[in-house]
Amino acid sequence: MNSTRGDGTDSAVAIVTDIAAAWDDYLAQHAVRGSVPGLILHLAGPTDDGVRTIDVWASAAARHAARDRVSDAFDELAVPPVVRELRVLHLVPSPTRPSTGANSHEQ
Repeated sequence: MNSTRGDGTDSAVAIVTDIAAAWDDYLAQHAVRGSVPGLILHLAGPTDDGVRTIDVWASAAARHAARDRVSDAFDELAVPPVVRELRVLHLVPSPTRPSTGANSHEQ
């Protein structure tokens, strides 16, 4: 997949992953990751089927460079994670961060 914009530079890439795992299991696996260069945003939350994560990377190259570091511990599940990639052509960052308690790890 070509992930360059019309000007030849890398565009951001969003990865949506659905994981058939309990929220607490996700939290235990995610706690060991730490910060990852090139990762702009990581979102996660429980769903009826497990956990959905959304990662926004600065570029496809940044995502691929970090792939080994963020190898998914959920690959061993009976149901493999469903991963979708979106080449981001329109990204509007908010001038302020919303106060959602997102770091509290609560449902």
